[in-house]
Amino acid sequence: MVRKIPKTSRQWIRSLLFVAALVLFLCSAVSVFILISLKKTLLANTVNTAEFTKNTIDANLLEMQKDVFGLDLHPVTVHIKKINARVDSYTSEYYALADQLQNYKNIHAVIAGIYVHFPNAGMIIGNLGCCSSESYYNLEPHRPISRE
Repeated sequence: MVRKIPKTSRQWIRSLLFVAALVLFLCSAVSVFILISLKKTLLANTVNTAEFTKNTIDANLLEMQKDVFGLDLHPVTVHIKKINARVDSYTSEYYALADQLQNYKNIHAVIAGIYVHFPNAGMIIGNLGCCSSESYYNLEPHRPISRE
């Protein structure tokens, strides 16, 4: 048995369904607008974060490059570069340079260690001190030996 719905009830149901559909459509439109706005904001934040990170890394690398150029012009470095024979004893100047390298390492948190190899003098000066090339490579066997 099919029961018939009166005409007035059908009109009320139809108008309520129309209002509900209109409200759902408006909610969907607002949700789509919010999602598009969030997507644009997220993209802008990502670009800003990437730009900030790039600028920070560039500034740190520029500062380290200045330190490297200063180290290259350091009087002890210039003196050691001119040596053509192996150095057997280390002077206090060499250890002062090692202390300066330790200071560079302490200033820049991204630097794990600084080592300068002087192949003609057969020595390495680093943030931990001075030693001969052979001693350094014996202490650090995981590092490849470059004999160029």
